[in-house]
Amino acid sequence: MSKLRLTGDTSGYIEIQAPDAAGSNTLVLPTSNGSANQFLRNGSTAGTLQYSSMVEDSSSNVGIGTASVEANTNYSTLEITGKSGAGGGIIRLKTTDRTTAKTMLFCDTGGFEARVETNHPFVISTNNTERLRVLAGGGLTFNGDTAAANALDDYEEGSWTPEIAFGGDVVGQSYSGRVGRYTKIGRVVMFHCRLSFNNKGSSTGQATLRTLPFIPESTPSSNSGANLAYVNAGNVNFGAASRYVVDTGSTSIVLRYANGGGSTDMTQNDFNNSTDIIIYGQYATG
Repeated sequence: MSKLRLTGDTSGYIEIQAPDAAGSNTLVLPTSNGSANQFLRNGSTAGTLQYSSMVEDSSSNVGIGTASVEANTNYSTLEITGKSGAGGGIIRLKTTDRTTAKTMLFCDTGGFEARVETNHPFVISTNNTERLRVLAGGGLTFNGDTAAANALDDYEEGSWTPEIAFGGDVVGQSYSGRVGRYTKIGRVVMFHCRLSFNNKGSSTGQATLRTLPFIPESTPSSNSGANLAYVNAGNVNFGAASRYVVDTGSTSIVLRYANGGGSTDMTQNDFNNSTDIIIYGQYATG
C-alpha cells in the first residue's frame, strides 16, 4: 500500500494513502485558489476537482449559489440563492423511488410556495399533533379530520348589484343608490344590501329582491330567510311582520308580510318612488 507523507516544519504530518484496490485513481486540482469558505467538488469529469457554488462560513452558515450567507445572529442558516433573472431557490423532497411522493419549497420573484407535486395532502402539525390539512383534492380540514365532506373549500368576499322586481319585471325603474356586499364561507353566503328608489317603475305583481350573488341550493326543504334592517317611505306592511324567503334554486328573495296565520306577497303597492330599504340574510349554496 503506497502512502505520501507531507511533514511540517516542526512536527506533525499529513498522509495521503492510495486505496488498497486494483486500478489507478487521479485527482486533478483546480488551477486557482477559489474563494474563502468555498467547497471542492468533482467536476463534470470524474477526478477533476472544481470549486462548487456552496460555501460554509466560520459560524456554520451554509450558502448555495451565493458567496456570502445572510445569517441571523445566534441562528445557523442555509441560504439557497437563484441563478439569474427571476429564478430562485428550491428545496425538493422525494420518496426513495423519486416518484411516489414529491414536495418542494421554493422562492422566486413571485413569492414563496410550499408545494405537494403528487396526489397527497399537505399537513401542518404542532406538538406532534395534526392541526391543519390541505386535502389532495382541495379544501381545509382541522385537528386530524380527513373527510372531504367536512373540508372548508371556499372563502370569498365581494359585491353585487341588487334590484327589486315586480311580477318579474323592472320596467321604468331607477335608483338613487344601490349596493350589495357578501361573504361566502364554504357553502354559506351572508349578504346585505341597500336600495333607494328614484322611481319604482310601472311593473306590477309579486315583489322580489333579485340577483343574489350565488344560486341557493335547490332542495325544497332548504329555504333560507332574510331580514329587514331598515325601511323609509314604505307601506305599513314593512316592519317586524315582514317575511323574506330565499327561493331555492334561483337568485331571488320573495318579499312577504304576515297576514293572520299565514303570509301575503308584497307587491308594487308596498313601495313608492322614494322607498329606501336595507335587507340582510344568509343562505346555503348547492
